[in-house]
Amino acid sequence: MNAIVNVTGTAPITMTSLEIVDYVNEERKAVADAGGKKYVELHHYDFLKKVVTVLGDKDAGKFSAIYLDSMNREKSCYNLPKREAMLLAMSYSYALQAKVYDYMTALEEEVKKTFIPQTLAEALRLAADQAEAVEKLALEVAKKDEQKPPLLPQGGFC
Repeated sequence: MNAIVNVTGTAPITMTSLEIVDYVNEERKAVADAGGKKYVELHHYDFLKKVVTVLGDKDAGKFSAIYLDSMNREKSCYNLPKREAMLLAMSYSYALQAKVYDYMTALEEEVKKTFIPQTLAEALRLAADQAEAVEKLALEVAKKDEQKPPLLPQGGFC
């Protein structure tokens, strides 16, 4: 899966329609295997139709993109922000909703870890957040040190 990750904070974190199709097919296969039913694969071109149905022509067009398939041909896809990815996941199942939500949230957390400030205000916020984290860790270490028993007996050596 190829996620588009936002490093600079200027573009939204997205999930491709190809990734969502992979999640749908993974879930369909698991359900089919568990229930002894036939696995029916979702094809990307069918999913593209569903994007338009769920989001509408106007909104779907905002997220359209092109990718190169395995034969180096240009194909249509969508780069969907969290809200739109969740709307599409909701049209399938609760399990898929949870997977998409968890994936998008993990991407957001990763961006927070690799965030590069673009303005003085962002840099100061980042510095303040890091200073608070250091202070919190220092307090935790100090509390643990207080709870440790002394290494040597108080009276000296035996």
